[in-house]
Amino acid sequence: MLRAVEPSDGMRDVWMKTINDKRSPIVKGTLENTGVEDGWADLINIAQAFHWCPNYGKASVELRRTAQLCLYGTVKTESASYRCLHSN
Repeated sequence: MLRAVEPSDGMRDVWMKTINDKRSPIVKGTLENTGVEDGWADLINIAQAFHWCPNYGKASVELRRTAQLCLYGTVKTESASYRCLHSN
């Protein structure tokens, strides 16, 4: 099962209109507050969304709480571009 977490009402509406699959629900949440149960996920893949996170520390704590493995994707800064990987 896939569970998507999205803070934007508009983006959740697009998901529901285009995906429309009971195996992949989408819920309102943020990287800092996903609403996902402790240890629920085997894997979290954030892809390109991590750069929108206002607090990487809080997000990392939340993601560590919910999954065994988290692929953060690519994070770009003015001085560097790097990939992050977290595993419990």
